[in-house]
Amino acid sequence: MRQPKSAYMPNTTRSLLLAVTLLALSGCELLNASRNEPGSTIGSAPQIKKSLYAFKIKQTIRKGQWLISEHQLHQAIENTDQHSFLTAFYIRHYLFEQKRLAPDLVTFAKKSLQQGNTKTASRCYQTLKKLHTADRLKPEIIKIAKALSIEKVDSNAKQQNILSAKLDKSIQQGQLIESSQLITELQALKLLSKEVLAKIDKAKGVLTHNADLLNEKADLFYRDGNIQLAKSLWEYLLKFDPNNQSIKSKLSRADRVLKNMHELREKPSNKPPIHAANVGNPQTPF
Repeated sequence: MRQPKSAYMPNTTRSLLLAVTLLALSGCELLNASRNEPGSTIGSAPQIKKSLYAFKIKQTIRKGQWLISEHQLHQAIENTDQHSFLTAFYIRHYLFEQKRLAPDLVTFAKKSLQQGNTKTASRCYQTLKKLHTADRLKPEIIKIAKALSIEKVDSNAKQQNILSAKLDKSIQQGQLIESSQLITELQALKLLSKEVLAKIDKAKGVLTHNADLLNEKADLFYRDGNIQLAKSLWEYLLKFDPNNQSIKSKLSRADRVLKNMHELREKPSNKPPIHAANVGNPQTPF
């Protein structure tokens, strides 16, 4: 028995509209990419070739994600009472297109790894993980995953070395806030080496010692009447240790003192000026 048109027309129309929109967006993005290419208005042949290749990878990844979402959509429709005889066809079609697309993503991922472009290779792999692929491609996908894992470890180690060198320099220069930020960045990385962990512990000890010295200097300035200088030091220390209640209390006290000093300077004196007091006094010599 033939299904009424209303049962399957929305799915057909939706798929056609999505396909047309995807093609239109692709053309617009390619036009913008060619216009915005740095160096010249048109660009040299190698630049155009490189841009087109990068654009092809981007669109292949996008197509893969679209096929995944469409397959999931029709799979969900099939589990409801709204499916039609075309729903099963769409499911098979999107699975077939996914398997056709997978080899291209594998090629792009492998070439990106060879070029050192781990970001693109990772995007290809993340899409491949969700695609339905042929069994013959699974060993290649596993190799890509292992290569990305190795690259991630190497990149992590390089980042540790860079941040560690910056931390050493910052500690030598006595930069408390910068050093604290570098420690936070290092601790956010995974698989920290023993050397880096030891360096972080040592840096924390140096920072604590330097902060104590600055706090003592601020106390000395305050006792000598250099309230503004003491306040500046405490404000700096509070940026280094925002939760330090002792410094917060000292800073609040310094603010009150400075406010009182300002009010005393601005308050007019009740004693009249000398020349005003002498007006009308007969004993005052001229």
